[in-house]
Amino acid sequence: GKNRYHLFDEIQDRSLRGRHEEIERIRKGLSNDEFVMYYQPKVHMRNGTILGVEALVRWQHPDQGILFPDNFLPVIETHPMIIELGEKTILMALKQLDEWQANKINLNISVNLSALHLQQKDFIINLKILLNHYPNVDPKSLEFEILETSALQNFDHVLNVIEECKRLGIS
Repeated sequence: GKNRYHLFDEIQDRSLRGRHEEIERIRKGLSNDEFVMYYQPKVHMRNGTILGVEALVRWQHPDQGILFPDNFLPVIETHPMIIELGEKTILMALKQLDEWQANKINLNISVNLSALHLQQKDFIINLKILLNHYPNVDPKSLEFEILETSALQNFDHVLNVIEECKRLGIS
């Protein structure tokens, strides 16, 4: 109509529908607490002491078993759901730190964050809320790693977030 036409791309439509279904399944997994943490020790190579652990998120999928991040992160890496997963990851790490510190186990936990999550304007506010859930946790035992170079897109904001994390005791 109106001297125009539209082409339907069946392959693109199927791809988009599949992506939306995957995103919805991940959303369901988050709400059903299907994401779990594994902790990989960081070891001093000269003397063998454990310096801390790295938190590794896995999806305990009800049908497919344990899924590694390359099975779900690429689907949501540019989607706002990556922020929800990041918040949940921080919360799980804080819960683990609370349990360990209550049992006199003093280990640092390193958590990977997406650049999209770090760049949120309310990142520090939300971080403080999460820290308030576990007032007995020493924030110095929490570390963040930002692996994507895209974190440098908003350098001033990222620098401010890093400085504010340092003030909270987080490296």
